[in-house]
Amino acid sequence: MKTKNILILLFSSLFLLSCVSTIPQRNGIILPVPVPAPIAAAARLHAVILADIDDNKIGESTKVDFNHIKKLVKNIAINTGMKLAGYELTGNSLTNNNIRKIINNLAVRRNDAVIFYYAGHGKNPQTGTQWPSMILKDQNLEFNFVISKLKKKNPRFFLAIVDACNDFPNYRGDPRTDQTSFLDLSSLKRQNYQNLFLRTRGYVVASGAKPGQLSWSDSKYGGLFTNQFLNSLKGQLVSRQANWNTVMKQATTTIKLPKNVIQQPQYEVDIK
Repeated sequence: MKTKNILILLFSSLFLLSCVSTIPQRNGIILPVPVPAPIAAAARLHAVILADIDDNKIGESTKVDFNHIKKLVKNIAINTGMKLAGYELTGNSLTNNNIRKIINNLAVRRNDAVIFYYAGHGKNPQTGTQWPSMILKDQNLEFNFVISKLKKKNPRFFLAIVDACNDFPNYRGDPRTDQTSFLDLSSLKRQNYQNLFLRTRGYVVASGAKPGQLSWSDSKYGGLFTNQFLNSLKGQLVSRQANWNTVMKQATTTIKLPKNVIQQPQYEVDIK
């Protein structure tokens, strides 16, 4: 009986020692067991969509742009799984102060994406920049402000577009052109949405015209540059492998208008 009890105590001691030996220690001090990091929260898609839809000259065209970009943003969110956080300004709410508030208050995390889009009047600020200023209800705002702020917030990816004039005249005309209508983006390849908007790091910046030029629009198709951008994007979304450089090269093809007028969109791509 004594021998049995001794054997039980011996095996119990060995079992306890084997358990203790699995606890991490340093210099005889028991260390806390590391807890696996929680799964990262889903990335957000911050979409800031601005359009001067009440203007008596360009309101009809900017309304078309506004609706097209809203639809695009929803399709991006659906096809990438990013959680959409949308901000929209139109009419009298389209002010310098309101735009600054939205941009400054964007709570951007490292894996988030941001889309900024403006359709309305613009002009070149003549500060040496290639980018236009947005002509707003209270005070003009340079596109450079938006670009600079988004870079500082350091999202994984951002796309910023201003479809506006880049000269002194505050007019986006309504010419008759051979532009094709914007095509539906909802049924395109999910993988290409993800390649462009979910797996890309860097930024894409563009405007409808180079310095000294007007950015034209059509009441049926919207801004000619916006229309050309969306159709170029559609082409990449059905391609074998979507690429931002190809999207923007095609999107910024020279737009030829009646009476030998041309509009040359511009862009900058920095993809890591």
